[in-house]
Amino acid sequence: MVNANNGSKWGIIPKIVPDLDTEREQLYLDLYRTGKIKSRLKAQLVKPLIGKNFIGDKFFTDGKVYIISVQ
Repeated sequence: MVNANNGSKWGIIPKIVPDLDTEREQLYLDLYRTGKIKSRLKAQLVKPLIGKNFIGDKFFTDGKVYIISVQ
């Protein structure tokens, strides 16, 4: 975590990993390994995007999302 106290009510704000897609895939794989996924769909949610969050951390994504049903 990065202490990003910018005078707002947030106080300590975690620094994000710029590659959101790798984080999404790791989360999916962790859930898949539990054997509890009943069904899944990977869909385009938004257009691919390069940007910054509200504290200026850069990020990029292909805009895809998993829709998952679990047992």
